Amino acid sequence: MLTKFRRPFVKVVKDCEGTSIVEFAVISPVMFTLLFGGFDFGHTLYMKSVLQGAINKAARDSALETGTVAEVQAAVDQKVIDQVTAVHRTAEFDTDSFSRSYFRTFTDAAFPESEVWDDTNSDGECNNDENYIDENNNSTFDADGIADGQGYTRDAVKYSATVRYDRLFPLAGLLGISNRVELTASTVIANQPYGQKAAAITRKCEDA
Repeated sequence: MLTKFRRPFVKVVKDCEGTSIVEFAVISPVMFTLLFGGFDFGHTLYMKSVLQGAINKAARDSALETGTVAEVQAAVDQKVIDQVTAVHRTAEFDTDSFSRSYFRTFTDAAFPESEVWDDTNSDGECNNDENYIDENNNSTFDADGIADGQGYTRDAVKYSATVRYDRLFPLAGLLGISNRVELTASTVIANQPYGQKAAAITRKCEDA
């Protein structure tokens, strides 16, 4: 009698139909998260590569003597924008996306330091007609050693650009990260020797 009632129960327990759907429902969120996350990571690396390549080319174009002209700089920046937006149409650049700063040497560009001055009153500030060495010849005392602009002949110029765009897949919220990506690329290149490099000038701090 018990055997009679046991047979249907055993048959139900051993029935494996539909288990694949249940298993897929369990593992699919993790699988798709890893899959789309990999795609997004690869796309980010590709965007970084495209931006860096565009920056390297633009920096070489800016290193020419005409690179100090505002219209030429705008045209060079636009080439970077065109190359990046060709890969990702929603990529955005704003007025602060591009920056140029120049230094006397590549070492100064890698490790910028304050311009040297005679701190006669030991107050840690360039003032009171103290003398300072204007390394970059911009007639301003640079406490951080950085001067904005394309600079002059043979100067080492750091050219940077920042781009922002939305991720390809809307999974960022699930992972607790921002859906907005921000990438920055930069390079340092010396301006062409289109003239003689000016010597550093000693100036008065009050004249800065």
